[in-house]
Amino acid sequence: MATINKGQLFRTAVLAYMSEITESPLKKFCEKQVAEGGESVTFNRIKPSKAQDGVASMYNADPTDAGDMVAIKVSIGEISAQNKVSYADMKKTKIDVKNTYVRSLGNATQLKEVGKIIAKMAALSPKATPTPYGTQCKGVQVAGYSEKADVKKVITEIRKALALAKKTPDGHSGLALVISSDDWATLSTSDYVLSADYGAVFGGGTNGEPTTFYRAEVCIVDGDTNIGGENHTMYLMPSNSVCFAEWEGSMRVDAEFHPTDAMRWHLQTYKSVGAEVAEAHVITKISTAVVS
Repeated sequence: MATINKGQLFRTAVLAYMSEITESPLKKFCEKQVAEGGESVTFNRIKPSKAQDGVASMYNADPTDAGDMVAIKVSIGEISAQNKVSYADMKKTKIDVKNTYVRSLGNATQLKEVGKIIAKMAALSPKATPTPYGTQCKGVQVAGYSEKADVKKVITEIRKALALAKKTPDGHSGLALVISSDDWATLSTSDYVLSADYGAVFGGGTNGEPTTFYRAEVCIVDGDTNIGGENHTMYLMPSNSVCFAEWEGSMRVDAEFHPTDAMRWHLQTYKSVGAEVAEAHVITKISTAVVS
């Protein structure tokens, strides 16, 4: 088979894989737009209207009498994932949606989308705890994720966040528990959780893997204990509290053959995406890190 055909097969397989893989749970909890082009995407939110005693004049110019429009601008930037493959490995590998290189680059691109969302939440995280509601996330500190007192605090914050989730402009109420795989293993297997009420703690899932923890949907960030650049941090993100935008048809794939390079096949994926926090005050950061 000619090398040019291998490249064409790879590009087709990656695009097919990206179209068929399940959307990342965290991205699912965002308010999303797919735009045709431009430098940014604007999400419009309407503040709640207010009721009052009596009949107010419709000619009153006071903007507090009615809900006004809030524009949330999401800037778009390119993300990419790269891999280099030897000529021999590429030649002896069947290129389809099950191919390791195809899945590796597709999964890396999806994980980077999640990273964009987490980075925006981390930028609005409090530097001291507790922090009053406002333009920052609410901050809560715990000593760890295994002792009874700390697990109870996490559960308390989840219940509070579930109540906040009902206030977001969304067709369904929901809450994402953004957590690293290491911290999830510690939290979900703590003696207190397992001895308290196992049936009520976890929900959903197949093959023994739960998808919810106290009704919060578990969104595991694989292999990363430093969410937002701090050790052992998790976020409680109500649905539609973050806006996510991408360009229509921005996903593209390169498969270049370089005959004089030791790793002759250069593989790369690209996508144009962006995220912005719409309602920081409903997002809760739970951290074991020491913050100033």
